[in-house]
Amino acid sequence: MEPEYKKVVIICDADGLKNAHTLRLSFGDEFRPSRSQLMITMDSIHNKLRFEDSIAMRTNMTISFGGQFLNLIVEPGDSIYIVLPANTRDRDYLRKVVFSGDNSKVNSEITYWEQSFFKRLYNEKIFFDNSINSDEFITKTIPVATRRYMDSVDYYSSGMMPETEDFLKRHIKMYMLYFSVRTDESNPTWTRDVQYDGLRKVLYEDPLFDLWNEANFTTPMYKTALSHYRGFIENTDEEVIANKNSGDNISSTRAFFKAFDRIPSQFHRDYMKFEYLTMHLSRGPELNEIFPEWEDHIKSDFLKERVHEFTDFYKFTDIVYMNKSGETEKIESGTDFDSFLRKRYPGKVIFLDLFATWCGPCIAEFKYTGYIHEKFKGEDIVFVNVCKTSNLPNWEKLIRQVMPQGENYYVEGKTELSLVDKFRISNIPAYFIITKEGNIEKINLRPSNGDKLVELINNFL
Repeated sequence: MEPEYKKVVIICDADGLKNAHTLRLSFGDEFRPSRSQLMITMDSIHNKLRFEDSIAMRTNMTISFGGQFLNLIVEPGDSIYIVLPANTRDRDYLRKVVFSGDNSKVNSEITYWEQSFFKRLYNEKIFFDNSINSDEFITKTIPVATRRYMDSVDYYSSGMMPETEDFLKRHIKMYMLYFSVRTDESNPTWTRDVQYDGLRKVLYEDPLFDLWNEANFTTPMYKTALSHYRGFIENTDEEVIANKNSGDNISSTRAFFKAFDRIPSQFHRDYMKFEYLTMHLSRGPELNEIFPEWEDHIKSDFLKERVHEFTDFYKFTDIVYMNKSGETEKIESGTDFDSFLRKRYPGKVIFLDLFATWCGPCIAEFKYTGYIHEKFKGEDIVFVNVCKTSNLPNWEKLIRQVMPQGENYYVEGKTELSLVDKFRISNIPAYFIITKEGNIEKINLRPSNGDKLVELINNFL
C-alpha cells in the first residue's frame, strides 16, 4: 500500500505543569528533505502544545518534558488530545496521563508499559560483559535476550491491546538490533568492525526480528536499523565494495541497487534505494551524477515524488553575493550551495565561515581572519563567509562596514534550510572545510585559535 500524506492534529494540555516551558514534541519524517527532527515547543500563553501537519505513514512521535517521555503511535488523519498531570514527581505519573481521540487506549498503554520494559532493558549487564566474545554476543546473546524480553511482554500482556503488544515487541527487536552494532569505546568487544558484519547477517535474516515488516516504521529505532543494514551491505557485498573503491558514483549506485533488490519486500527495496539516493543528494552530487536511470529502479510513485522534492530542496535560489566593491549580485538558479561553490572555485579547498549579523562571537572572529588569510596567500584555498538567520539589509550594512576578508554570501529561504540540514548546523559561529574531492569536514577551531587553525588547514592542502 502506497503511503499518503494526511493531516494530523495533536494537542497537549499542560495547564498546571510547573515546567511546561520545557514541553516539546519531536519526530523525524524520513520522506521530507529536512531529516533532522521537527520540534514543536510550548505555547506559554495558552499552556498548550499544538501540532498540526501531515504525515504519510503510521509513525512514532515523542513528547518530552521535565525528564518524562511519552512515545505516541500516530496514524495519518489522527486527532489526539493529551492532558498532563501537574506533579511530574509522582511515581505513578505516567498512569495518570489522559489520552482522548484516535488511538487513545493504545497510546495510554504504551506510555506506561514502554517505560517499564525499557528500564529493565537498559539495566541489563549482558551488553557490557567482557567475558562474552563478539561472535557469541551477536549470534547467540542478542537472539536469546530478545526472546526473553518477548516472553516478558507475553507474560504481562493480559488485558493489553493487541496494537500495544505488537508495538512493544517490535520496539524491543529494533533496539536489540541496534545493540548488535553498538560501540562502547571503553570496551573494544563492541566496536563495529567489518569482520562482524558477516555475523550480523544471521540477525538480519532471522524471522525473529522480522526486519522487512512495514509495521516496524512505528518504532523509534527502525530507521537506525535500516541504516545499519545499508552499512552491512557496504561492508560485505563484494560487488558493492569493488565499485565503491573505484570512485565511480554511477557504478557504485548500480551495485547498491542490485543488492537492495534481494530484499523480500518491494516497498523496502524502494525505500532503501530512496534513502541511498537522498543521502547522496545531501552530500553534493546531482541526481544524474549518482544514477541517471534511477526512476526505472523504484516502483513506488510516492517515493519517486519524494526524490524529486529532495532534488529541488538541495537547489539554491536565495543567495546574494557581495564583491570587493560592495556591489551585490543575486544568484537565482543552480544546484545545492556547496556544489555551486566547488564549481565557482574549481580546484580549491574551501574554508566556510557560517555566521549571523546578530551573533557577537561570530563578528568578533572577523578580526582574527587577516592572520589566517595571510598565512595561505597564494595557496589553493578560498575563504567564504556565509551569513544565515539574518536579514539582507543588516548583512549588507555589516559587510560594507567590516569588509571581512574572503568571499561574502548571504543565504535565506530554501537555501538556508538545506544548508543547515546538510551541514548539520546546530549553533554558530560554525566552520567547515570542503575538500577538493567535495567532502565536508566540520572544523572545531576558530580564527582566534591562530596557528592551531593554520596547522589544521594545512592538512587539507
